Amino acid sequence: MHKFMKRNVWKISKIGREAENSATEYGISPFLAQILINRGIKRENFLSFLKSSFDSLYSPFLLPDMKKAARRLKKAVAEKEKVMVCGDYDVD
Repeated sequence: MHKFMKRNVWKISKIGREAENSATEYGISPFLAQILINRGIKRENFLSFLKSSFDSLYSPFLLPDMKKAARRLKKAVAEKEKVMVCGDYDVD
């Protein structure tokens, strides 16, 4: 494990009846079903959420200044500059 990464332990206090039923219906673990429910994902959308593709994602160019950032990154690559990428690790 990388020295900057710490091991996280996910804890869910209770797996509810809806999660148990969803797990059986969709062939997923009750733990995963409860996480999806906690995130506000409706049961009928579980599989489309879990089996999503790049085609279903929003364009990154909807973010402010993305064209500006892309141009700057392209210039950095062309000029063999070092690039550091910082991001939020929880991917929401």
